Amino acid sequence: MADSTPSISIVIPVYNEEAILRSAVVDLVDRLRAVPWTYEILLAEKGSTDRTIEIAT
Repeated sequence: MADSTPSISIVIPVYNEEAILRSAVVDLVDRLRAVPWTYEILLAEKGSTDRTIEIAT
């Protein structure tokens, strides 16, 4: 069985990013398709007052 542990973790701090969050993450994932390693994307959010958490989920 292959190890599913990511090779790298990409941590992105976000705060009130509802306007750009979805497109930014989709763009990042598209760009990462060409990389030869496994990865995880972590969104670090603290106290957004807009829909950032809802969109991230």
